[in-house]
Amino acid sequence: MPLLKRREVSGTISFSGAAPARAALVKEIASRYHAAEDAIVVKGIHVRFGSSQASFTAYLYDSAESRQAIEPKPRDKKAKAPEKKE
Repeated sequence: MPLLKRREVSGTISFSGAAPARAALVKEIASRYHAAEDAIVVKGIHVRFGSSQASFTAYLYDSAESRQAIEPKPRDKKAKAPEKKE
């Protein structure tokens, strides 16, 4: 059993127009690997200038709970900002 309970997936995708969004890539990975969408983290999408191909790296966790325990929490400035009193 792996220590981090995840698999690393990398590959190349072809597209026309704009590069695919992370959400679309997560849906495609989930359908291809039969995994839950909330257990997938896309680490990076790398597009070469002028190309219609992109490479990506993603992590597939065994469960959403293991993803939440390992992945860093997003830093949202608005969530941490104190409310203004009027």
